[in-house]
Formats: sequence, C-alpha cells, structure tokens
Amino acid sequence: MNQRAIACFGDALVDARLAANEPLREALLRYFAWATTTTMGRYRESAADVPEVMSIPKWSWEGPTA
Repeated sequence: MNQRAIACFGDALVDARLAANEPLREALLRYFAWATTTTMGRYRESAADVPEVMSIPKWSWEGPTA
C-alpha cells in the first residue's frame, strides 16, 4: 500500500506540472516516501496507537535531519 500511495503522490506532482528535473518535485517525493514508509508506518495497526503528543521530524533539501 505504501508504494501505491507514493506512486499516486508522484502522479499528483506530474499533474501539478512540476518537471521531472525540478528540485522541489524531487524533494517533495522523497519527503512523502520517507514519511509514508517510516513515520506513518509505525502506526499501521490503528490510529488509536498514535501518541497524543509527537515531535515533528525535521527535513531539509538533503533529506531528514537529526
């Protein structure tokens, strides 16, 4: 399911007319893929498993930061 969501997001970026060589498009796709497969993947069983308070991971043009 994760890969299907990532593919749909990539298609949406194409629909938004972000060129394949556009740095913003690549950064958005990398962020979505990372968030989908790591952060969101931790709570795949139930939304009730998500803690009430969570920190927001930081992201830069190069990817996730400490």
